[in-house]
Amino acid sequence: FTSAYATPIVFHSSLLGVLELYGPAQFGLTADDREVLDAFVTQAGVAIRNARLYDEVRLSEERLAQRSRELDLLNRMGELLQACVSEDEAYTVVGRFVGQLFPDDSGAVFVISASRNMLEARAVWATTSSPDWAIFKPEECWALRRGRMHVVEATGQGLLCSHLPEPAPSAYLCIPLI
Repeated sequence: FTSAYATPIVFHSSLLGVLELYGPAQFGLTADDREVLDAFVTQAGVAIRNARLYDEVRLSEERLAQRSRELDLLNRMGELLQACVSEDEAYTVVGRFVGQLFPDDSGAVFVISASRNMLEARAVWATTSSPDWAIFKPEECWALRRGRMHVVEATGQGLLCSHLPEPAPSAYLCIPLI
């Protein structure tokens, strides 16, 4: 190519892109050619902005639909929990619904023993870990020791609870139930 022509694609003072033309010979753009290119660039800017707005609306609608599904699940879980007549029934309900609320995650609800020296998994969802992680001592959990949520975004860098299953997850969250 021996020549190039570039013009910005702008919508309401926001740069959205650039239109570039390349040619084997020097461009000889007339005023009419520039007018056509300007009209094209204006229409392209409107089209790009409209497409972005459409994507934003679609994403907002998807988030709203997801939130609605989550609230529906929470309501159904609450109704079932109110109808439970035993702790075991309640743990079964929690395990099933939490797995639906967090379909990409695994976990458990641990309950402290009457002697307060052990915790046992009572509601479990989506785990492939061996059963040896299902019982641990309170001092093995940073959330219980500190009395607040303990978040580890990367187990290679964070302060890990010693009760984690093997292999350790890439990230995890412990929340004390009070």
